[in-house]
Amino acid sequence: MDENDRMVPTCTSQPRPALRRRGTALLLLMAILLMLVHAVTACGSAKDGTSSTTGSVSSTGDAASPGPDAQQFTDVPATHPYFAEIGDLSSRGIITGFEDGSFRPDDPVTRQQFAKLIVKTLELPVTGAETCPFTDVPTQIGSDPFYPSKYVAVCAVEGITRGTGRTTFSPDDTLSRAQLITMVARAAALSDVPAGYTPSFADFSADHYPWARRAHYHGLLDGLEGIDERGYAFWNDASRGEAAVLLYALLHKKQTP
Repeated sequence: MDENDRMVPTCTSQPRPALRRRGTALLLLMAILLMLVHAVTACGSAKDGTSSTTGSVSSTGDAASPGPDAQQFTDVPATHPYFAEIGDLSSRGIITGFEDGSFRPDDPVTRQQFAKLIVKTLELPVTGAETCPFTDVPTQIGSDPFYPSKYVAVCAVEGITRGTGRTTFSPDDTLSRAQLITMVARAAALSDVPAGYTPSFADFSADHYPWARRAHYHGLLDGLEGIDERGYAFWNDASRGEAAVLLYALLHKKQTP
């Protein structure tokens, strides 16, 4: 103990004013440091609209309404068609919003963002030792040391993505609805559908239609607005809200027995 910190007996039992001031200043300093740590953590985890949480995610439970830990996004009111799905994934720590409190459900989702989201939804292990097979994927962006290269590497190993070329992934490209559905259908490991089954949409692609047909049969597309309407635009950019709907469906695996 420093000489100046020793309690010197006085005629009362109260600490000296100087010691009281020193103790108060120390407590104030500790509070400021804690606030700074919290602010830095929050800032680093949500810049791309994905969560940096690496803990386990529960894959059970009904999500008819968001859980108590769901983030309340300023642009996702209770009347939003994807309110329940977005809230459910938020309560599980799979998705987060942006620094301004928004989720931006109509914004497109990039290929590297979705790779991280689907890995977290499936609780696939990411150790950091993975080698990404694509040369155009950055090693790290933001505070998450595994984003995006390690998440993309896991997706490749699991057969969820095959990239846009032999050594390319095009991580910053937006994901089309067709690509989104195909990736989710692959990840769900859905069983074959009856030979005579015809979905509500026509064959639109030799690569993607079979996966969309299978996903439709097993109910993975039930929450998508417009999927059963004529002329659904499979080649439009998939939105963040639509990605949340399919990840929610994947999480709960509404597969026909």
